[in-house]
Amino acid sequence: MGKRTTLSCMHGALALLLAMSPSAAMAQVSTAELINAGMPPGLADFASAVSSSEGNWNGVNQHGCAGAFQFCPSTRIRYHPSSLDSFLANPTAQVSAYRRYMADEWRLATRNGFDSLIGSEVCWSGQCRTITQSSILKACQFGCAYGGDLGIYHRTGDCDAARDGNGVSVCTYLIRGAGYDVSGITGEVKPGPVLAGGIGTCFDRDLMSAAGLRATSPFGVDRTGRASSGYHLGLDLANDEGEGAHVYAGVPGTVVLSAANRTNSVFVETPDGRQRVGYLHGQARRVAQGHRVLPDTVVITQGDAGSPGATHLHLEVHVAGEIMASFGEAMGRVWPLEDRENFFGSKGSSGLRRCQPRGRSSGSVLRAEP
Repeated sequence: MGKRTTLSCMHGALALLLAMSPSAAMAQVSTAELINAGMPPGLADFASAVSSSEGNWNGVNQHGCAGAFQFCPSTRIRYHPSSLDSFLANPTAQVSAYRRYMADEWRLATRNGFDSLIGSEVCWSGQCRTITQSSILKACQFGCAYGGDLGIYHRTGDCDAARDGNGVSVCTYLIRGAGYDVSGITGEVKPGPVLAGGIGTCFDRDLMSAAGLRATSPFGVDRTGRASSGYHLGLDLANDEGEGAHVYAGVPGTVVLSAANRTNSVFVETPDGRQRVGYLHGQARRVAQGHRVLPDTVVITQGDAGSPGATHLHLEVHVAGEIMASFGEAMGRVWPLEDRENFFGSKGSSGLRRCQPRGRSSGSVLRAEP
């Protein structure tokens, strides 16, 4: 792409098609690189196309917008509160930030009714395409606010009236973005309610049979001297089906851990990258790391791995630290994790009442108190 002459940062957010250095302007992160960094395979083609007009993993333009998706400083800090250097050196962090940012943009687009454009035809500069979900997300590079260029087109249907400072019409992006698989952002199922920070109800089906379903140990209790030393970082559930019964994912997402460890554990990350759900003590694991799952996917069967004689599901929910911080006191008690690869938290800690990211922390175990 040629150089652009004005800053266009989507609410001060991702700088898209900015005035980049020649090397950045020609950059594109490949689908293979993106998948290796944690991008869902189905989303990688769209993300690679976006990066082709932005940058590479370690690029920074003259406006300070950084990485493969050119996050401008204020938005980078919002989605990656650590240093610029750590962001540039960590493709996985860039992919996670991009997925969470675009999930927020999709929520904003749907709240503003822009998804009503899907299925209609848009024509501009001799090209016509049917608008799809990916069209909307591509056009959100102009901003998904109601008063932005996409909002103008939504209200008027006039491509000529919806141009940026360089004269580029939002319809160009609606056309270029059509036809990609973006279910990794929009989700395969109806989303839960949107709350502050973007976290909503996450389970789209029962995780296990409701026959005799009971909680055998609540979240957050000190079990020293009883079942184990320290605080309980999950919710223990049992039912009448017992050993070998199916435990379902309950959410769409990607398996980020499937380990034959002491608790025979599986963790699934939701498509927006904001939450990880852990299923522990399985008799058998039915999915492998990297597998995509739907709510109806069986992830483990009930067992007693690590807790001999006590067949149950230990359920954990990890939420990105910066999102937890946005809730303040409202979300109750959390336990900090060292980093994104620490799946089990600090059992010896009594938890935090105020949810602030600490050091390299990027996740927390959540309890929503009444």
